[in-house]
Amino acid sequence: MGIKLPSNLHRNRHGVLYFRLNIPKDLHGYFETKVIYRSLRTSSIRLATDAVQTMVLARAQF
Repeated sequence: MGIKLPSNLHRNRHGVLYFRLNIPKDLHGYFETKVIYRSLRTSSIRLATDAVQTMVLARAQF
């Protein structure tokens, strides 16, 4: 049995983890897509989780 990833992390076929952010419905008109994917450039869940927390904190400061 594998490790369950958080809902905002996804692994591609090469094992690299990606952060996934859903765009709220009221902002869909401002974006070309409804979901934003950002490569975390790591296959380590621990490093990816740290990177996601950093991204979320940086976003909260605006």
